[in-house]
Amino acid sequence: MTVHIAQLDGRHATAAELAPLAFAGYAHFTAAQVRDGRIRGLDLHLDRLRDASEYFFGRALPDDRVGGYLRAALDASPADVSLTATVFSRPGEFVAADDALSVLVRTGPPASGPTGRWRWRPWNTSVRWPG
Repeated sequence: MTVHIAQLDGRHATAAELAPLAFAGYAHFTAAQVRDGRIRGLDLHLDRLRDASEYFFGRALPDDRVGGYLRAALDASPADVSLTATVFSRPGEFVAADDALSVLVRTGPPASGPTGRWRWRPWNTSVRWPG
């Protein structure tokens, strides 16, 4: 039986800890496919998490701490998985709090991506969003 996990700050996450996150909207994430226990482009994923944390929260967790959380989840998972790492601030809904940041790491079944031909559609850069 294959087991996939959810860890919060490097330890098993309980249902009571996960429930409030369903309605917490101030967060960012990165997603990766893991093969043979390794994340291709790990440095790019860590860069993305660090840069987004600086942008959203004005601070970031050290790369070695985030990497440790990822490693802890992968050590408890099969060699091939899909991984999502979400950085968030616990208090407040849709509001960045001046509190410590947390990392939720979830693994699931590996994905192969879409098959067949891709048709690219260019983004319309002339559209301006309000705000």
